Amino acid sequence: MKNTTGTGSRVAEEVFDMVEATRGEIVHAGTKNTPALYWRVGKRIKDATRGNTTSDKGTQILDRVAKVLTPTYGKEFSKSALKKMVNFCALFPDYEKVVSLSSDLNWEHFEQLLGIDDHVKRDFYSWMTLVKKWSVNVLSSKIKSEVYENTPSAKKSDYISTGAPEDYESALMSALVSRDRKLLAFLGIDEN
Repeated sequence: MKNTTGTGSRVAEEVFDMVEATRGEIVHAGTKNTPALYWRVGKRIKDATRGNTTSDKGTQILDRVAKVLTPTYGKEFSKSALKKMVNFCALFPDYEKVVSLSSDLNWEHFEQLLGIDDHVKRDFYSWMTLVKKWSVNVLSSKIKSEVYENTPSAKKSDYISTGAPEDYESALMSALVSRDRKLLAFLGIDEN
């Protein structure tokens, strides 16, 4: 990418280079790497804007990054898409967790989860999607039908230390016994 000047130019160049470097991985591995890329893009913009994308500087940076990336990569790097990526890294601050979830959840799954403000509720739906292998449509349906809100644990607000509702403690124990690596990584538990 050629060198440009102005607010957000350095960030735009770094994000462009990040996308270029990951493009081959995405072609090779399919869309598995897309959420991780979007998380890294969101993190870079979040850091540059100090988490405030609505400030004058934040808006200028978003505008610049979108202006540089959209002609090459299309609307998936529009200003609104970039804001979603910033929100993604804010709501899912653990990059390793995102990578772990990305083996079974695609970007559309994460987009559904971004609409959930409560981190325990979001973790519940993430975990259930991973374990039950829900499609995007099933996840959307489960969220709309308030599956989480109808669990006894949600009503009692009683959670085990991992953040999963107590109803699923037996599933957690089963994962520990069977050493389910994906689930253990998602829950932040060292398998050793």
